[in-house]
Amino acid sequence: MYHECLDELEPLVGRKRAKESARFFKTYNSKIQADVSFNMRSFANFQKLRNSEHAQVEIRHIAEEMLALVINLENKPFQHTIAAWEESGLIN
Repeated sequence: MYHECLDELEPLVGRKRAKESARFFKTYNSKIQADVSFNMRSFANFQKLRNSEHAQVEIRHIAEEMLALVINLENKPFQHTIAAWEESGLIN
């Protein structure tokens, strides 16, 4: 199904987007999993780039969820950082 989807979508949306859509037909064990760690500066840059209206929708959802997890950490260790980001317009 992956290859059939790829063949049908590629002429319509281009190779890159077709591959992205066709990956949902791959089996679960072939999907990519990754553990990622950030320092706060890198996390801010990730949020700036990937939590924007111009970012790919799927990645934007991941960025939103990551930000929510950081905001809702127990004892709010990053409350001042988050407040500064909100004030500067980095996040909404």
